[in-house]
Amino acid sequence: MLNTDTMRDISISVPLDYSQPEGQQINLYAREITRNPQAPVCVFLQGGPGFEAPKDPDSISWLDFMLDHFRVVLMDQRGTGRSHGIGPELCQSMPEPEDQLRYISQFRADNIVRDLEQLRGREFGGAKWYLLGQSFGGFISCHYLSVQPEALAGVMICGGLPPMLLADAPATYDLLVKTVFERSQAYYRTYPEDIAKVKRIVELLEATPYPLGRDGVMTARRFLDLGMLLGTTSGFSKVHALLDNPFVAGSGETQLRYGFIEHIRQQASYETNPLYVLLHEAIYCEQNASNWAAEDTMQRHGGFDPARLLNESESPTGEAQLGVSFYGETVRPDMLEDYGQLRGFKAVAELLAAKDDWPKLYDLEQLEKNTVPVECIVFEQDYYVDKGESLKTAAAINGANVWLHPEWQHDGIRAHGRDVVEPLVERVLSRSR
Repeated sequence: MLNTDTMRDISISVPLDYSQPEGQQINLYAREITRNPQAPVCVFLQGGPGFEAPKDPDSISWLDFMLDHFRVVLMDQRGTGRSHGIGPELCQSMPEPEDQLRYISQFRADNIVRDLEQLRGREFGGAKWYLLGQSFGGFISCHYLSVQPEALAGVMICGGLPPMLLADAPATYDLLVKTVFERSQAYYRTYPEDIAKVKRIVELLEATPYPLGRDGVMTARRFLDLGMLLGTTSGFSKVHALLDNPFVAGSGETQLRYGFIEHIRQQASYETNPLYVLLHEAIYCEQNASNWAAEDTMQRHGGFDPARLLNESESPTGEAQLGVSFYGETVRPDMLEDYGQLRGFKAVAELLAAKDDWPKLYDLEQLEKNTVPVECIVFEQDYYVDKGESLKTAAAINGANVWLHPEWQHDGIRAHGRDVVEPLVERVLSRSR
């Protein structure tokens, strides 16, 4: 940000449940950053689900460029940040799982788009605006295109074209789990010295999980969640650095260092942002249940069971397996035990996994006749959103153009900033003016 830029904080009340507009209200917060008051508005939609918009403008590498073209709105999606953020405290104020279910079910993309429409009408005069959707923000953008395309002047999507032709969590995880396994194997080919080290860490944690007090327990599975980092730009080197010194000096690799365990614990934000765990699989569901799709797929794959893999060198398919596979973006029931601040959500997590009446999110007929300019970047090596399904989704949206990048990772907008957004902005503006 430059000194000439201005910021405006916005706070409005919106219905928790739009089918009951006079019922419970929640707060919706957004921040508008302006360099040119006459510029059109572009809303940045954060990835997730369950994460607030960035709060430090100086940390947003693409913001300076965007402000030359747009007034930028950073909105905390409902249930995050200052938009009625959901944390472990909800379990105390709302102890009954059935009440939690009714409440948490209101925090999907459909209501986020309704919130955006409230914001557009009440704070921006109902004028058309642009979207910049990153990851889950792209999922929201595709729902917006399905239900309210007349509100949009143009849409830019970074690594966030949803697998909407599947609209099914089990089918989605059949693809994603395969990618997670392959990325772990690639990591071990890059750092073969970590194969034995990870195996030893897993052996110790399988034998004696490390207590973390109110934050739960570091189990082997929780340690393997470190693999979430492997889909980021510097993920391989970061994981390797975290594994540099895991054992207490002089222990003969029989004891894990507190400092090592603490650094691993700090990598995950599942406890501070529980919606990510509670609603993650639900973002793939339309009138069907997720039924812990990632867990089921990992069990069927067979390459993710740390206890079994300690004694075997081959995967169940007969393929050579280099080491104990890390986990990726895989939400599982055991997380509701291992992560201490998630334990209060265990019962509602089971109810959410069984819920089979999620509303439809995508209107394929509407998207087939779409007239809103849509420009997308799809990352060929994406760890979190399947490339093949992303390309199918783009083909199903009339007028959606794709820039397929062979090297950048899913966090490209953070890692490469202007290099990502500038081509998208130029292309969408050339089509919408």
